[in-house]
Amino acid sequence: MAEGFQNSAHEEGLVLTGLDAHLRRLRAEERSAVDQQLVREAEEVERLENMLKDFRAARNRTVTRILAWSDGRSDGEIARLASMPDDYVSAWRARLTDEQTTATPAT
Repeated sequence: MAEGFQNSAHEEGLVLTGLDAHLRRLRAEERSAVDQQLVREAEEVERLENMLKDFRAARNRTVTRILAWSDGRSDGEIARLASMPDDYVSAWRARLTDEQTTATPAT
């Protein structure tokens, strides 16, 4: 790139001095700016992931509460409300049922 600038300047009867150093400085500044952008993006991703973790935990508590009602709703209906796969809710219901069975003393 520097050679192209030098050739163009030479055609105009000009001599460019310090061009290589200037271009290296510009490249370093651009790379530093990209590094800083990546740091900001990583911080934002971490913030959003933490927020998402909190929302998922809240949703999970709500799904558990609904499953505990045993009000006849299908796993598919609950899954649609929770925006999760039906299989996930089915497995969750099975775990809750197993936990209840295990927690109930035998007579």
